[in-house]
Amino acid sequence: MKGVTISFSLLLIWAANSQAEEPTDIDNLFSLSLEQLLAVKTSVASSAPERIIETPAIVSRYEAADMAAMGLKTLEEMLSFIPGVVLQGTLQASTAVFIRGLGETSNQKVLFLLDGVPYWMPDISEIPLLGIPIESISHVEVIRGPGAVYYGSNASGGVINVVTRKTAGNVAALTLGSNHFRNASAYFHTDINHQSSASFAFEAQREDGYEGGFTGVPNSPLVPGAPTSDGEITRSKEMTSFLGRYRYQNFNLLAQTYRSIGDKSPEPTPLFINVDIEYTGHLIHLDYT
Repeated sequence: MKGVTISFSLLLIWAANSQAEEPTDIDNLFSLSLEQLLAVKTSVASSAPERIIETPAIVSRYEAADMAAMGLKTLEEMLSFIPGVVLQGTLQASTAVFIRGLGETSNQKVLFLLDGVPYWMPDISEIPLLGIPIESISHVEVIRGPGAVYYGSNASGGVINVVTRKTAGNVAALTLGSNHFRNASAYFHTDINHQSSASFAFEAQREDGYEGGFTGVPNSPLVPGAPTSDGEITRSKEMTSFLGRYRYQNFNLLAQTYRSIGDKSPEPTPLFINVDIEYTGHLIHLDYT
């Protein structure tokens, strides 16, 4: 099975407003004073950044640096840490996201955004949890509960907005683990001049995976007399992703692409008729603010 999503978004906004100054350095929320914490802003519940206490929804903001310090190294682990958010792997190598118990395997109740731009596969609603370089993430904003008034029917369960970094601070990371797990990621930012800047992020992951056994798996009622679905399968997650951003004055260009393979097996099994499942995604976003 192969899913492909291509999204193109063009947004023109002219806005003039004055708001409370957000702390310029919030890599570590534990170092902020109460006054600074009250000034931290989110943009997931409105058209402009606003303080969390002013948002018209139940919104939480989680800094990637703080979560990495607790040992959370992937976007899936970050989301699983958030109260009210549950991630469940499916037999088909996809990941179902539940917010406050509301969700389904096709993720049609939870809207996923990358820097405010909807990013999911319209045919099967797969969310690119393996598609965003981890070192490029600044923070994650989550609406726990209905967000359909602002975003439409796809947000009836909740909204997840992944906000990427836009500031300097080059970093590279290498992670090794069991089952020949290898993960390399990097983020690079440069100020071309006082009017323009560019940033790039990359991540690649490879592993042999582990064997998982399933027993008592119910057969589909649509296929009576089908052979049993019990058996073993190799659980693995491989991915390659790239994110690039270019800014010139008030013009902003975001480009992102990824490819991931789940449950790579040498041959089909009774549990899974495909050898592996592959996802590819491409996103191009332009805006002038």
